[in-house]
Amino acid sequence: MENDKSKVPSYYLELGERYLFLFKQRILLKLTTEGQQWVHNTALALQVELETILSVFPDIERNPKEFNKRLYIAHFKVYFKTGFHQLPLADRQIIFQHIKYSDLKKLLNR
Repeated sequence: MENDKSKVPSYYLELGERYLFLFKQRILLKLTTEGQQWVHNTALALQVELETILSVFPDIERNPKEFNKRLYIAHFKVYFKTGFHQLPLADRQIIFQHIKYSDLKKLLNR
């Protein structure tokens, strides 16, 4: 799938790349030091989780609905594991302000 962008699941280009840019370039400087560390830890943990999904389910990218479902679950798992719930309220508010409901719907295939 690496060379054929028409077959790349929409998550990579529409959500993954956009949010990584958003968090690293726009949101990061608005967060506390703790929030900034959370962004770095979460980006790495999401990449590890994605690689785990792909190794356990090697053909999952061919099934966008299942792929997105597992990614959606992975995000909640990683956010909890990296301590989102322990961030200062101001950091959590900044992060939530930048997450689009329409993107959540895409991830849920709705």
